[in-house]
Amino acid sequence: MRLNAEQLTARAKAAGTVKSCWESILRDAYEYAMPMRNLYSAATPGQQKMDRVFDSTAINSVQNFASIIQQGVTPPFQEFLDFLPGSEIPEEQQDHAREILKQAQKAFFEFVHDSNFDLAIAEFNQDLATGTAAMLVLEGDDNQPLNHIAVPNAQISLDEGPFGSVDGVFRNHDKPLRVIPQEWPDIKAEARADLEKKIADAPSQIGHLLEGTYLDTKTDKYVYQVVLLGIGEQGIGGQPNGPQKSSEAKPIILVEREMDEHPWIITRWIKVAGEVFGRGPLMSALPDIKTLNKTKEFVLQRASFDVAGMWEAVDDGIMNPDTVEIFPGAIIPVAASGNLRALAPASNMDVSQFVLADLQIAVKKTLLDESLPSEAGPVRSPTEILERIKELQQRTGTPLARYMSEFLKPWANRCLSILFRKGLMQDKLKIDGKIIKAKPTSPLAQQQSLDEIQDVLKWLQISQSVGEQAFALGVKVEDVPEWIGEKFGIDPTLIRNKAERSAIQQQVGQEMGQQQAMAQAEAQPEPQPTI
Repeated sequence: MRLNAEQLTARAKAAGTVKSCWESILRDAYEYAMPMRNLYSAATPGQQKMDRVFDSTAINSVQNFASIIQQGVTPPFQEFLDFLPGSEIPEEQQDHAREILKQAQKAFFEFVHDSNFDLAIAEFNQDLATGTAAMLVLEGDDNQPLNHIAVPNAQISLDEGPFGSVDGVFRNHDKPLRVIPQEWPDIKAEARADLEKKIADAPSQIGHLLEGTYLDTKTDKYVYQVVLLGIGEQGIGGQPNGPQKSSEAKPIILVEREMDEHPWIITRWIKVAGEVFGRGPLMSALPDIKTLNKTKEFVLQRASFDVAGMWEAVDDGIMNPDTVEIFPGAIIPVAASGNLRALAPASNMDVSQFVLADLQIAVKKTLLDESLPSEAGPVRSPTEILERIKELQQRTGTPLARYMSEFLKPWANRCLSILFRKGLMQDKLKIDGKIIKAKPTSPLAQQQSLDEIQDVLKWLQISQSVGEQAFALGVKVEDVPEWIGEKFGIDPTLIRNKAERSAIQQQVGQEMGQQQAMAQAEAQPEPQPTI
């Protein structure tokens, strides 16, 4: 059923209570590995967020993790999904359907890469390192029909639907009142007049908004609502001073839309039964990250002692330790007997470098930041490099299967639906696995295809050893190039279909027949003249 403002607020509050159980570990993950994207701690724009960070290994590895996933799954300006006919398409119509879908695929990716997708997916993959990432896909204007918003993890709360799926998505965030009519032009008429009056009275006011999306089981449609919870004056650095405390203030629904598909794309790296939020590699690496950060802090403290030294002095009326400044070249007056003495450290043994190296390797390995060997050390062979890349593909197999299920397929259907409604796609396409199926063609997804191709090539090589006649009877050699082309995602316009191959075989057969007839005619003896 459809919710009113109070019911939606109550449901979002319940989801926020579940989210609060995760905030401690998420706050640590963002503080040590993504401090610039950390919204769990109150901050003003431009604030220094790295006061407690002493080692940048996790920060760099998360950036590399996001790049590896983007290049391996959704490479920029490439068609990383193949639209193929499903099992319910008759065999005789498969070739024609494949050509039509290839044209639709090209048009689809032209609109995708013309949008802000390649920028938003980079931020999306950074959040995915924590275990849960959220992207809001909205219908844009004529200049940019697809609008992708990578929503920070701190702003969303979720509630679980049937079979472990995400049912409701709720986002709490603040917006200047003056931009709300621009971002949501379809504000309800009864709310628009009051909002415009508030904007005219105080343009600097900040609106506290709740975006809620959930499934209406009666209509089997998704309901997207934007609720104004309250307003507050703009504080220092653009931050709100808090919601309006007026007793008359109550939640107001500004926008209400009905959608065929979920506008939120929620992806989990791995999921534990009974938990709505996912767990990512950053959570697994967090103990090592904290230890590495603390060890680096101790190393820097030790370095400061080595530079400035430790001293003891007696206040004898001539020298006051409270006013002594120690710096290179300083002259410190003391009594004739001398009462300023340097303290030697208890031990000069330093094992911290070994600890740091081990921890850095562990953090990088957990965050998949080891696809290629380091430039330092002995020269690696090409075989070792290929094996490392193959190992990366194997380690990401299970999470990428969830990535396909929870991101690629619902995201593609959401974008296809928007493009059809705006008249930019002629046909209403939906990836359902029966009529249309989508096959990932990204580098990481190609590993399975490469393994299958290698198995087929080995089979062909062994089959040839049993004899040419048995090989010709047992192997459809003419179908092998088309099969390999499909595995690699080659454009079908470059591959001859069965009808074309059959026509060429008939033409070749006719030419061979003509050549044989000519050869037989030339071989016949010339008739002898009769006497």
